[in-house]
Amino acid sequence: MKASEPKRPSDTVIKRLFARSGNRCAYPKCTAEIVHGETIVGEVCHIKAASPNGPRYDPRLTAADRHNYDNLILLCGNHHTVVDDDPEAFTVERLSKMKLEHEQRGTTLSDDEIVHGTRLLIDKSVTAVNQSGGITAHTVHQTINVHPPGAQTGGHADRQSILARIRKFHRERVERIATGAAPVALLDNGILAIHVVPFDAVSARQVPSFDEIARRPNEFPPIMDSAARNSKIDYEGLLTASNAEGLSKPQRAYTFVFRSGAVEAVASSLAGGGRWQDLLVLPKIQATIIKYTYIYANALNSSGVEAPMAVLVSLLDVDSKKLLQDFIPNGARPEDLPCGVLSGSKPLQFGEAIFETAPTDFRECAKVLRRPILDHLANAAGLASSPYFDAAGNYALEL
Repeated sequence: MKASEPKRPSDTVIKRLFARSGNRCAYPKCTAEIVHGETIVGEVCHIKAASPNGPRYDPRLTAADRHNYDNLILLCGNHHTVVDDDPEAFTVERLSKMKLEHEQRGTTLSDDEIVHGTRLLIDKSVTAVNQSGGITAHTVHQTINVHPPGAQTGGHADRQSILARIRKFHRERVERIATGAAPVALLDNGILAIHVVPFDAVSARQVPSFDEIARRPNEFPPIMDSAARNSKIDYEGLLTASNAEGLSKPQRAYTFVFRSGAVEAVASSLAGGGRWQDLLVLPKIQATIIKYTYIYANALNSSGVEAPMAVLVSLLDVDSKKLLQDFIPNGARPEDLPCGVLSGSKPLQFGEAIFETAPTDFRECAKVLRRPILDHLANAAGLASSPYFDAAGNYALEL
């Protein structure tokens, strides 16, 4: 490259790109932000790669052409990986059309939003160019790209950085579920979302054992099932679901294993029916979290995806519902049962638990989940802590 040739997009190009993006990923139906507060959570991507090893590279382009507006698109980290991993499906023509259609329906940003987003992209995102020609942008979506090649995950600062990005991943995914952008259609009346995320999922690479995971869908069953009733593999990972009539039908539950090894398990219809339609039962939800965290952590471990792993949990679609402190006794009246009333339209996110090794049994799993998640969930029911542990700290109920 000649000294006079540009090494990155100009500030004017980035400003135009961000302004016309509406601060959203250009992939169809994706609602992920490019800039969230002071954090960049998307990527400036080249349609025709900036380097010879990248997808859709065109040697006829000049450096100026490669970094020009027409060759750039804003994507979330997950969809940047998706389009670059399959250049035969995501051609130059398809990406250019995707960008045009996205800009035509994009939300108009205020001048302040444009200035703020452009400043962050210029200051933080144009310092390095990756192999596929995208510009590094502190991505925290499904690929959860955190540390550079060769970095270790044992140091305190790096560990906290990984956890911060895993929390961000959980929030992003929960937001998608809450807005109807889950991998499959869900039923309503209370939703539980569990993420089991290995620290190694912070890399942008597919785990070497994903092909093994994909061949064993029954080891990642939907919540409340022991096996997958339906499953499929797509660009982003392995999906298992609960409805035996097919994936096109609304699902009571699904599990999605991303190519990075992160697991997303979601169950809907948590509340009862009839006179119990606004009631959630604390011990049932806690037992579900314990059981399926154990199942997914060990399924990953047996597939070669090792701990440490973070577990994060949220409740959605529970505004004004009651969280009962105990099981419903025979002949009970709903209004007489001790409970906490859940409020707020936003999802309720609980603390995260860290497994340094895969749990050996349900009770070990419960011990790790207790303080950050199970006790926090019990607080929502009006209790100081989970009542289902004995004096020695062992989980007392049968699973």
